[in-house]
Amino acid sequence: MYEAELITTKIQDILEQNGIFLGMYSEHDSLDMDSLTIISVLVSLENEFDIEFDDSLLVELPQTFKQLADVVQNQTALIYKAN
Repeated sequence: MYEAELITTKIQDILEQNGIFLGMYSEHDSLDMDSLTIISVLVSLENEFDIEFDDSLLVELPQTFKQLADVVQNQTALIYKAN
């Protein structure tokens, strides 16, 4: 299972690789990503954390950094419990 701080750092790195720079934004500010960026970010997160998101995530997308981090943390916890 990944620690919350590690998840946060890796998500920030992946977002920056996709042109989303958080900088001075709050973790509650909207990420404001277009559909291609969202898919790229989700695929990168799946690869980085060896997880797989449910397709329903594409319908109900996390809107903020905090929501995205929570989704990743919950998914990694599920994988950890399964193993």
